[in-house]
Amino acid sequence: MIPPPTASHRSRSAGFGSTDWTVILQCQGGDAEKSREALEKIVQRYWRPIYVFLRQKRLPPEQARDLVQGFICEVVLDRKLIEHADRAQGRFRTFLLAALQRFAVSDYRAQNAQKRHAGTWTLPLEAVERLDYSLKGAPETPEEAFDRVWAAQLLDDVLAELRDGYQKEGRSNYWSVFEAKVVDPILHGVAPPPLGRLCEQFGIDQEQRASNMIATAKRRFRAMLFRRLRPLVSQDADVDDEIKALMQTLSRRGAR
Repeated sequence: MIPPPTASHRSRSAGFGSTDWTVILQCQGGDAEKSREALEKIVQRYWRPIYVFLRQKRLPPEQARDLVQGFICEVVLDRKLIEHADRAQGRFRTFLLAALQRFAVSDYRAQNAQKRHAGTWTLPLEAVERLDYSLKGAPETPEEAFDRVWAAQLLDDVLAELRDGYQKEGRSNYWSVFEAKVVDPILHGVAPPPLGRLCEQFGIDQEQRASNMIATAKRRFRAMLFRRLRPLVSQDADVDDEIKALMQTLSRRGAR
């Protein structure tokens, strides 16, 4: 049984290199199907931060791409890296990046990763090209880049869940007005449009109704974010600190 995190492992010190330990426990469990699904979640969650970390180490795109592919195939999958993760030993990010840097030490592995692992697992190249663009901006350490991309990916996941939920309910206008009034201004650094314009754009009859829709979407968004972040901390009271750390991480250079 993995013990709960101590104060030193909480959000203010751990930043956003932690992951949902319930997923890791599923990966370490005896159920083969649940372990496979959990491992897929971890790989999907971390390949982008790993790639950006390597690019901030000044590796060219092709070499960074090969290293990520080789690391995931040889270390994470073949050597079952996640099975050795132990919450009592500290942050998952530290554990993961230490394994990555040990792997990267070997020039042979770096130069032959793509050839040896071709057909086993492939890095999504279009997404990688978009990530190269995200590297432009104010200087940051590889660790800061890792945290920023992890946080941006978490935010993307929560926003996608919110959008999809409203679409399934037949209330897409809730998402549309929330996106226009709250999400886009934050992500793109622009002033929020007036409610009157949004009412005209989305066919909402009253500004008060639009305001209520935005407030409802905000509450749902916060509840979804709380559910994603709660497993990273030891108690409910720490989630607010985690949310603040998330926003501070994204505000360093912007989430995109």
